[in-house]
Amino acid sequence: MTRNEVLKHVVAMLAAGDGMLTSDQPEFGAEFTKLLGEVVNDSLGKLQFNDDQPPSEVLPVVGQAFAEPLMDLVGGFMVAFLQLAQVHDSGQTAVSSKDVLQDLSLRAEQDG
Repeated sequence: MTRNEVLKHVVAMLAAGDGMLTSDQPEFGAEFTKLLGEVVNDSLGKLQFNDDQPPSEVLPVVGQAFAEPLMDLVGGFMVAFLQLAQVHDSGQTAVSSKDVLQDLSLRAEQDG
């Protein structure tokens, strides 16, 4: 998965998660947990191993396979957070978080 595809997944997750946390429900529920699982599975993929493989063989493969996708996923959340924070700090009250996420998604689509 490319970085732009990961960014689009992150934006989709943030957009879908909008409103899941409220003052009435300050903790993540099952719907958010399911959404998070989908993003992680799509971003990181799955690995298969033989039942008889020792941990000493499995751990380096896991680390190598997940390092770059995990960095891309974290990077996607950082980009989204920084964009949202920049608009917030600039005092642009006419621009909503939904607007920022849509713009970010469109830019990722164009770049990628």
